[in-house]
Amino acid sequence: NGFKGITIQITDNIDMSSNSNWTPIGTNENPFCGTIDGQNKLLKNITVNRTNHNSGLFGVLNCAKIKNIKLTGRVKSNTLYVGGFCGRTKGTAIDSVKFENCHFNGTIEGSSCYIGGIVGYTGTYCIIENCSAGGNITSTSQNCAGIVGVASGTRISNCINIAEVKATN
Repeated sequence: NGFKGITIQITDNIDMSSNSNWTPIGTNENPFCGTIDGQNKLLKNITVNRTNHNSGLFGVLNCAKIKNIKLTGRVKSNTLYVGGFCGRTKGTAIDSVKFENCHFNGTIEGSSCYIGGIVGYTGTYCIIENCSAGGNITSTSQNCAGIVGVASGTRISNCINIAEVKATN
C-alpha cells in the first residue's frame, strides 16, 4: 500500500555512493504514501541516472510527508519529472504531500520538462516549507527552477534557492 500510515525514521547519516544508480522510491502505479523523518541526518552521494520519468530520491509521492533530510549528490534524466527529492507528486485535499526542512545540494540535469531542486512537478495540494536547493540545476528544455519546476496548487513558504539554474527554453 505504498507504506501508507507508516513512519520511517533515519537514525544515522548514510553514504549512498555504494549504489551507483539509485532506483527512486514510488511509481505512478504505486506511489510512496508514508512518512520519512530524516531527523536532520545527511544522505550523501546519491546518484540517479534514468531514462524514464520520475527521477529523484523518490519517483512519485502521494499522501506522503518528507521531513528533516539533507541530501547531496547528482540526479540526471532525459525524460519528464526530475527533482532532488522527488520527480512528481500527486495529492488531494485529504491526502496532501508535504516537504518540510528538506535540503538538496548537488547537480540536477534534465533534458526534458519539469526540473526542480526539490521537486520536478507538484500536483494539487502540495506543501513545501523551510526547504532549500543549492548546486547546479540545468535543463535543455523548459519548466526548470530552483525549488519546483512547475508548481500546480502548491504552497511554498520560507524556502530558498541558492543553486545556479540554467535552462535552454
